[in-house]
Order: sequence, then structure tokens, then C-alpha cells
Amino acid sequence: MNYPANSTILKRTLLALALGTVSNGLIAQDTTDDATEYEGVLEEVIVTGMRASLEDSLNRKRMSDQMVDAITSEDIGKLPDDNIGEALQRIPGLTLDREAGEGKGVGVRGLGADLSIVTINGQQMASTEGSREFNFSVLDASIVSALEVWKSPMARQDEGAVGGTINIQTRGPLDYKTTKINLSAAGQYEELTEKWGGKYTGNIFWQNEDQTFGLGLAANYSDRVTRSDQVIIPGWTQIDSAHKDWKSRGWDDLAEEHGLDYLFYPIDASSRIRLYDRQRTGINPTLQWRPSDKLELNVYGFYSKLEDYDINQSSQVRIRDLVRGGGRDVNDYEWEFDGPIAVYFDATDANIKGSWRAYRQAGTLRENEWISKGVNTTADYQLNDTINLYFAVGTNTGSGDKLTYPVTDFRDAVGFSVDLREDILFPQTIINGGGTDDSLMELRGLSINNQFDEEEKNYIQFDFTKDVGWGDIFSIQGGIKYKSDSTDHTVVRHTDSGEGIDGQTLADFALMCGDSPCRLSSTYEHDTLAPLNGTFTMVDLNLVMDTFPLDGRGTETRYNESFLVEEDTIAAYIQANLEGEIFNIDYRGNFGVRFYETDLTSSGWLDRAGTISGTVERSYNDWLPSANFVFILQEDLMLRMGLGKVMARPNQEDLALAGTYNLEQETARVGNPFLDPFEAITADLGIEWYFSDVGLISAAVFYKDISSFISNGKIPGGVPVDTGNGIVLFDATGPINGDSGTVKGFEIGYQQLLSFLPSPFDGFGLQINYTYTDSDVSIPYFEGDQEFSMPLEGLSEDSMNFILFWESDRFSVRTAYNYRSEFLSNRSNTQGNPAFTDEYGQWDASANWFFNKRFTLSLNAININDEARYQYFLTPDRMLAHRASGRRFSVGLRYRF
Repeated sequence: MNYPANSTILKRTLLALALGTVSNGLIAQDTTDDATEYEGVLEEVIVTGMRASLEDSLNRKRMSDQMVDAITSEDIGKLPDDNIGEALQRIPGLTLDREAGEGKGVGVRGLGADLSIVTINGQQMASTEGSREFNFSVLDASIVSALEVWKSPMARQDEGAVGGTINIQTRGPLDYKTTKINLSAAGQYEELTEKWGGKYTGNIFWQNEDQTFGLGLAANYSDRVTRSDQVIIPGWTQIDSAHKDWKSRGWDDLAEEHGLDYLFYPIDASSRIRLYDRQRTGINPTLQWRPSDKLELNVYGFYSKLEDYDINQSSQVRIRDLVRGGGRDVNDYEWEFDGPIAVYFDATDANIKGSWRAYRQAGTLRENEWISKGVNTTADYQLNDTINLYFAVGTNTGSGDKLTYPVTDFRDAVGFSVDLREDILFPQTIINGGGTDDSLMELRGLSINNQFDEEEKNYIQFDFTKDVGWGDIFSIQGGIKYKSDSTDHTVVRHTDSGEGIDGQTLADFALMCGDSPCRLSSTYEHDTLAPLNGTFTMVDLNLVMDTFPLDGRGTETRYNESFLVEEDTIAAYIQANLEGEIFNIDYRGNFGVRFYETDLTSSGWLDRAGTISGTVERSYNDWLPSANFVFILQEDLMLRMGLGKVMARPNQEDLALAGTYNLEQETARVGNPFLDPFEAITADLGIEWYFSDVGLISAAVFYKDISSFISNGKIPGGVPVDTGNGIVLFDATGPINGDSGTVKGFEIGYQQLLSFLPSPFDGFGLQINYTYTDSDVSIPYFEGDQEFSMPLEGLSEDSMNFILFWESDRFSVRTAYNYRSEFLSNRSNTQGNPAFTDEYGQWDASANWFFNKRFTLSLNAININDEARYQYFLTPDRMLAHRASGRRFSVGLRYRF
């Protein structure tokens, strides 16, 4: 673990804390690199621009034997999307989860991002999250030539996806006829921070005169300072007759007074400002060599790093500290309830001294670094007229280093009130009649937290294709692949709540604006923070770190929270490709089977000190048959069918031996290395009418019968752990394979270029799609005697996209709206409450002016409607979080040689 130098922290902190200043214009945030996309692989088609993109995308879908949707690079270049994930949300059946206003995880057909896999040029990418979920914010969209989403399985493709497979295709130098050099620069303005960020991209693709050898290099750099205004209630506490303080604290009297059998109160209420300084750097070298018509060698490399400097300043009232401590009964306070939910709490007259400090101000700096890198080497050899051989070998790594330091905790013992009666989104908070004295805000603690995740994937594969003439079977494909995956999760923490901090107060560490402390007021331009009576002082984190340097504070590895999961898989497949006629209807397709066997080793420590290690080894395997057929009912009308068995491996954290152990009683609360993978039978049926080169009306239904979902409970048979001194069988609780269930739904889509309209309206076009997803999976949650039925995590019943564009020889304009309905985002947050995210709809727009064949000016607007994310606990009247990131605007220039 390497801590950053204080000078680096100082630079980032000063930049991010400069809320009131506007930086000098940094040029260059264009969310996509359109320079190469405007020509590039699309150079072979006669038309250009959006029409070429739509035509290329439809051709990929039309010619595929699978259920596939695609976006070409021209689409990504014309949509106002910051990253690949935000581009993917335009595809039917795909939903996007956001962080800091930027796309992060992508789910397919109602299933979470961890149940799909992401590949680059056909090879699975390692996650930077220490889980199966891929973080799309790490990658820049400028590296892409096309995106494909495979929604039905095929035997020759890697196993591991129940939702679907997202494939990222990059550019190669021999994809072009001549050498290409492209440059772009843009500036992006963040509304909430009032700051400009920048993005620069450049690439060169060179070929020799014979078009047999080529080198490519693509690079990108971006920097943006964004802000998230947040109102947080991190959890709600349920109190009932089973609570140990039901009578002693007067909860029974309070419940009786309001006619309740149980009640809920919000544990905290806080207003927060989070500032993100994000830098993304990427480089993608490529080598291609075609020494003969029969042999092609390719080397693809990629490297992308996302650095995130995240500063959080917050003011918080801690209701739980007053109702649980301070020596006063709960019925001494004033409460008001709406049903069992506390909507008003008044303790303004309280002035509790002693150990409890119910008003808190905190400052936190997080330095996060995510890196995704790898190299893939392939050889494609035509052995003879009927046999083709393919070989691939490569490695890729995803790492995430999340350092949190310092976490300052200043507290004072004052009274307050919290009022949720008028607006659940903006709790009215009054602190001690108007605020508190910084000199009374005692420094109660400092902490360091560091979490490091690294996943490494190595692979080698061999495939062949044999042309045959066995009736309708025209070719046979087969192959074998070996994969070695490892996930290392390490937690390092240090908490020091005593040494050196006695007598220190917020007044000693206030961030100064001139001669006065910098204060965040209760009135914000965008009304995104809760009304707060008074102001709160910002913490000078640089001064904290100078006073309590990292080098002078020890750290502690939390061994029982750290783990290593290793998976070695060997897989083989055989697939037949068909083309023929049945009942006078032309058809094509494939059928085959894939076999895999995975050897799993899960390692960890059974104590916090790391003196007793433990290991579990196991193996599992299965056969995965699949079939895909396309029936050409008419030249422009196709019926698609897909059927197969798929699987997805559990998250590494669920397989890990990290947890708590009682070695004397041989009990534990840990992960479960004996979890079976998710398995599902999938069926797809779709119809597509290609009524023009860029016109499509489509509909598809899908059904997934999933054998088991993961829940928590007593692990059957316990967990046998090899401690090095023999096997210890722990009576354990943790993740278990639960009930089975189904996921089903339908997709409909329409796109058309309205060329039949009179000029200039003949340049208009439309893209519309809608997806409905449902599941019979029911996750129970009890509130008092009432049982709530929760859906799958990440499942939105409704999602849709609407895109309207207009294009001429010199101009193009596009507006896009994306919507998803509410969904369960977390079955149990840090406070044990299920967290739901409310419905979300976002408008984006872009415009391009083509000066000539070389210069293009682009304008983009993101989140025009200023949509915010709202999360709640079970029902919308129990708020958990309201987060607003504001609008973003960019202007850019592209040039190609």
C-alpha cells in the first residue's frame, strides 16, 4: 500500500475546495472522439454521418445469428456520452447505474451488472471493483469502433453471463486504407462547481504501402471537477416490543400514545457537499501484420487509469446519539408520527454533556485510483481451403486502490430538531437555535482506511473452423480455452481517537477564506441541499494532515476482512453452423455445447492479526448447450429464436473466507466457497422488419429460468477450513443458494430516417425503444408483523430511450432521453435497510458543425433537465439520500489529417 505524498493531496484539496472561484479555462472535454469515427471503418460505405452509423449497426444486427444489438463508433461520437456505459444505455434492455453523475455499472435485461460479462475484442476484462461488476467509468468512449451486446448464448463464446455479454471492439491500423491522424480537444463546464474541465484525444494509424503491416496508437486524457449536493438519512431504526430498551427508554409509552405496535425514526440527518476531481488517462497501442493472405497476427494493448480525488464536507445531527444515550428517556423529547414513521423530532432544549456529542461536522478526503490494463495477442491462419485456425493468448488486470484519509470527526453536545413533515426530500434542520461555536466542536477522532482490490485474468485459447458439406451444416467450430483468474482484496485501517487530539477543536482546523472561516450556507443556487438553520464551517484537510502526518501514524491490516479467491477454468466447445431451407423458408443458425470445469481456491485468515490462515478448495463443472436460428420469412422480415443454458459465478466476496470466527466454539460468519454458480435456462424469440437500409421495427420476448439466487442464512453442512493443522468444520452463517425464480419481459424498437419528408425535414430521424422486465423472485423483508416482498437488485420494470436527430451535409443535431423506473439498489445498506432508487429520466443533446472534411465543431449538453437521484427505504416517504450533480456542457473541436 503506497500513500500519496502530502504535496499531491495539497494540490488536489486546494483545487477542489475552491468553490467560490472559477478556474482559468482548461480546454477540452469532449465526451467522445469523433474524428476517427467520422471516417475509419465507415469509410467503406457510401453514406457518412448518422445514416452510416445506423446502417452499420443494423447490418451487424441483421447478419448475426444471435440476439444482438450494436452501436458503431459514429453513434458514440454523436451522442453526448462521457463513457462507454452511458452509450450502452441507449440499447434496448440495458440499464445504467450512475455515480457522481457519470455512468458506472450496466445491467442487462433486469439483472445486475455482476451477472453479465464485459469483453474487449472478445476477451473478458478484469474488474477494478473486486467483484464481477465492471466499472465503465474507467474507460473512455474514444477507444471504441463498435459495441455489441450478445443477449442469447452461443457455444463458442465464454461462459459467465446470465444477463448478457457486452463486447467492446477497438480499432486496428489495417482497418483503414491510408494512414490516419486524428486530434480532438474540448472544454466541459460543470454547472455546480462552475469550473471547466478538459479532454484531449489523439490517434495515429499507419500502414506500409503493401497494406501488410500496421501500427496504431490511440491516447486520451480528461480532467473534470464535478460536485454532488447531497441530503442523507443513512438509515431508519425500527423499535418494537422486542427491543431491549422498549420500556426503560419509554418507547412503549410513546407507541401507546400514538396507537403503534412499532415505530421508525431516522438515525441521522446530514447535508453534504462532495467534490470530485477526476482525471482519466488512456493509451491503446495496436500492431497488425499480414505476411500472407493466409496469416494475420494482431497485438492489442490497452491501459486506462481513473484517478478520483473526492472531498466530502458535511454537517450532521445524530438522533440516535440522543435517544440512545445522554441519560434521558425518549419520552422527554417531542415526536410526531405519520403512521409508524417519525416525521418530526425536537430536542432543541437538550444540552447533553458527557460522552455523547450529537452534532457532528466532518471532512473527508478520498483518493481513489482504478487501473485497467492488458494485452491480447491473436493469430489467424488459413491452413487450407477448408480449415482455419485461431490462437489467442493474453492477460489483463483491474485494480482499485481506495484510500480515505483523513476522516475528521468534530462534535458538540447541542440540541436540535429535524422536521420531515413538509418535504421528505429536504428535512428542515435547526441546530441549537442557530448553530454552534467552532471552539466547542471537539476533535473526537481521526482515521485512515485503505481498501485495495486487484483482479488478474490470464488466458490461452485455440479454435478451429472446418468447412463441411453435411447437408445444411456448412461448418464445424471447436476449441479449448484455459483461464486463470485471481482476486486479491486487502483492507488496511487505522483509527486514532486519543493520541495527540485532546483539546483540538474545529476552530483550530477551520478552512480560512481571508480572515474568516469558510462556511457553507443553507441557501444553494440549485436548492439541492436541505435547509439548515445557520451555516457550518469547512475543515482545512491540509492543515489536519500537516498536524497529523501519515508517516507518523501506524496502520493495521484487517486480515480477517481480506481474502484471496483463485479460479482456474478449462472450457471446450463444439458448434455446428447451418444454412438452408425448411418448409420453403430460408434459415441460418447454429447449435452446440460448451463444457467447463472450474477449480476454486479460497484463502483467508481466521483472526484479525493474521496468524491463522485458512484455505478451501473445490471444483464444479457443467454442460452448456445452446441453439440460435434465424428464419428469413421475407427478404426484409426475420424471425429469431434462441435457446440455451447459461451460468454466472458468484461474487468473489461471497466466496471468500473473510469474516468473523470463534475458534473455540467453531462458529463463524463468513463467505461461502461452496456456493453454486447462478444457472439459467434462457429462451428468446424476436421478429425484425428491415423496411429500409436504416429503418427497423422489432419486437422480442425473453425468459430466464434461474435455478437459484443468493441469500443469507445458515450454510448447509458448515464450512470445512484447512488451517494447516487439520480441517476445522465451522458451524457458519453467510451466503447460501436460495430460491429459484424467473426473469421475463419484452423489448420493442423502432428507428427510421424520415427521408420521405420535403427538404430540409428529410434530414430528421427517430430511434425509440422500450423494455419491460418482470420477475417472480421475492426477497422477504419484515417490518413489525408485516412482510414486504422485494424484487431482484437492479431490476427496473420499465426502461426506454427516445432519440430525435437531424442531419445535413454541414450540420447534425441530436437529443436523447433515457428513462428507467425504480429499482432495488441494495438489499441491505450499511445500516441494514434495503435501499431503493427512484425512477430516473435524463435529457442529453449534441450538435455538430462540419466546417469541411477536416474540421468539426461539437456542442454537448448533459442532464439538461437537472435530474437528481433519490433513494428511499421500502417506501418513498422514508428518505435515504437525495443526490444532485447538475448539468454539464461542452464545446470541442476535432481535426483529422
